Amino acid sequence: MAYVAEQLGVSPDVLNRYGQRPNTRSDHLTRLREAFGYRTYDWSAMLDLTRHLLSLALESAAAVTLLEAALVWLRVENIIAPGITTIERLVWRVQRMARYRVYHRLTDLLSEDQKRSLGQLLTSGDTEDDDPDDPTSLAWLRRPGQKPSTQWMYHLLERLAFVQELDLPAPPKTVHPNYVRQLAHHCRAYTAQPLLTFPPRQREALLLAYLHELESDLVDAALDMFDRWFIYLLRQGRNAQKHHLYTHVTTLKRTLNTMTTALTAFLKAWIENLDSFETVFAVVDETDLKVTLTSA
Repeated sequence: MAYVAEQLGVSPDVLNRYGQRPNTRSDHLTRLREAFGYRTYDWSAMLDLTRHLLSLALESAAAVTLLEAALVWLRVENIIAPGITTIERLVWRVQRMARYRVYHRLTDLLSEDQKRSLGQLLTSGDTEDDDPDDPTSLAWLRRPGQKPSTQWMYHLLERLAFVQELDLPAPPKTVHPNYVRQLAHHCRAYTAQPLLTFPPRQREALLLAYLHELESDLVDAALDMFDRWFIYLLRQGRNAQKHHLYTHVTTLKRTLNTMTTALTAFLKAWIENLDSFETVFAVVDETDLKVTLTSA
């Protein structure tokens, strides 16, 4: 500081009086903004940032992602960032706006009958294997997977048919697939009772997204089980074939030798214009050849 003060021809003590005039700092900040092309975070900047974040919030509900995107946008636009709490409040408002739009876009497709069907998922189910602790259709649909078996395959197909019979519409293209997956993941965290306390539009949007993803998961699980069965059957077939070869290797060798000898004699008779039957039966017993051909 002493070196700089010497260059300026002033005393270092004058720095202590910097800012005593109320407008000094604001004037200097204004000059710095003008010199480096920065602008303040005002109402216009807030609206532009809101529009930018809303387009991102309609793709993902992750708050951290939006917060980072806001800071990047402010840096790119040469806008002096406000306090972090101001940005957090803006992100929270943008998330609410995005959720409102997504919920409406999803639930506007539902008929009254479909809304009632979704509500019935959260009441007592009517299947024979209901969980006594949570006897709802939703809990029945969420039963965890088991090892491949005929019974479990039947249960997979039964649940898949149940979801398809609801005849729910697919999420519209105006809702980003990533947001649908996040809603489905969010719905998995709640049992039927908490979901009943949600506002109807939020509850219906969560269930619609969850059932859409569940239908795909059930199809994938059924196909995976078919693949496991197919591989198991192939492995069993190979093992059975190996066992057959090991247990009948002597018979196979004898059959192969008999057929080779007979074919060689037949070719000799054809080349040398000999009688085929006499030539063949001269080297192979007629009875042995008949038994060999019958067993083959």
